[in-house]
Amino acid sequence: MTDIIGIRREDKNRWERRVPLIPQDVKRLINEYNIRLRIQPSSIRVFPDTDYVKVGAEIKEDISDCPIVFAVKEIPLDFFCPGNTYIFFSHTIKGQSYNMPMLKRMMERGCQLIDYERIMDKNGRRLIAFGRYAGIA
Repeated sequence: MTDIIGIRREDKNRWERRVPLIPQDVKRLINEYNIRLRIQPSSIRVFPDTDYVKVGAEIKEDISDCPIVFAVKEIPLDFFCPGNTYIFFSHTIKGQSYNMPMLKRMMERGCQLIDYERIMDKNGRRLIAFGRYAGIA
């Protein structure tokens, strides 16, 4: 298991304020599992950088040394580091053509994708889902 996780700043849309892990969750990972968290800085994230620093996370622009990276939305092609694991909504599971270059890049670089859309319970029900107004409300 890794001892360091990165959280990517969302930048697909200029208004995007969501984050995959809130400060309380980060605190738990640090305190209970001794995992270090590196968070890319953001001036618009719903939780300010200082909230993450207060719970023990490090704010750092470069998170390329984090073998596991959490995000919310699609990730730019040049962001993927060889062999790393990325956890986010990739919007590729249904063959969405606009994200096939991203999936191809991940495959070329030997990355692992854990897509929120494919995290399911034993009955095949999605455990992570956003409704029609996700990111708007």
